[in-house]
Amino acid sequence: IGVWKRYSDFSELSRKVTHGHSESCAAQLNPLSVTDDNDNVEILPNAITSWRLLKKRQRWYRCLDAGYLSLKVFLLERFLHDILFESSNPQILRDFVGVTSSEASKLNTKG
Repeated sequence: IGVWKRYSDFSELSRKVTHGHSESCAAQLNPLSVTDDNDNVEILPNAITSWRLLKKRQRWYRCLDAGYLSLKVFLLERFLHDILFESSNPQILRDFVGVTSSEASKLNTKG
């Protein structure tokens, strides 16, 4: 599936991934820590780290330098890769690319 996305779309995805991570991830990974069962937020520490690295490398102005754009593409791909491999449910990425469950079942039957 080829889908064009704006940076703001990636930013919204990062908000979904980092939702509820005001405290450190290490505290949330502790099995003895108290968590809210109503909160269906998955903990994706590598994806959060990838997004922070992308933000750290971000330039303040619009930069069209080929090297910078290549690095930005790589970091965005890495962010999506980390979500894919850390998430137990593909729904967050389906929502991101705009694939409904009926479209996904059609794709599965073609392959």
